[in-house]
Amino acid sequence: MGVRRNRHIPELNPTGLQAQTAQISTLNSLIESDEKGWLNVKKESGKIISIAKYCRVKYHGYNRDKSRELFTIVDWPNQNTKASVSAISKTKSRFDFIQYKAGGSLVFEKAKNRLKYGNSNWIHTSTDPSNPMPKGTHNLWVPDYLHEGGEGYTNVAKYATVWFRIGAEKSSRYLHVGNFSAGCVTVGEKSTGGKDADKKKWDDIYN
Repeated sequence: MGVRRNRHIPELNPTGLQAQTAQISTLNSLIESDEKGWLNVKKESGKIISIAKYCRVKYHGYNRDKSRELFTIVDWPNQNTKASVSAISKTKSRFDFIQYKAGGSLVFEKAKNRLKYGNSNWIHTSTDPSNPMPKGTHNLWVPDYLHEGGEGYTNVAKYATVWFRIGAEKSSRYLHVGNFSAGCVTVGEKSTGGKDADKKKWDDIYN
């Protein structure tokens, strides 16, 4: 259904978190967002919502005077929502086709406070020991909305307000960057030894 960027891996990982990217998309995606990775768009009702960079859409083109671009959001949590956004110009679109890779993984080793993606080096990452991330394999969802809890870290990680939900659709746990964990998987978590150098890796994880 295209609501997740990452899909569940059927094999359990006893050491922590692992996820895999979604199937290849044949839809257009948002490529022109703000510097934090978000774009405010207007629903048909007039309500303003934010969608994340790379959000997939069914693109419908420009309105009559080419002042706005029209589209239907495909990705969760706003799937099937018709919306529009002010056009950059009459010839340059905010959307384009992206060929997504079909595979990718994140591994979180809770006991060692570290995370890696693909062939990356280990990055200091932790979870709250009093409310730890359960062991196993978990879904990793597309970004849902701008998380203000990341605003204080945009000086070291441009995309710090972009968080990825972990587990079930109603889960309150996220993969994110920051100094503190309340049960999330937190890149650069300070009390266990995380530093700004770890937080700076967030933009690489994001991309």
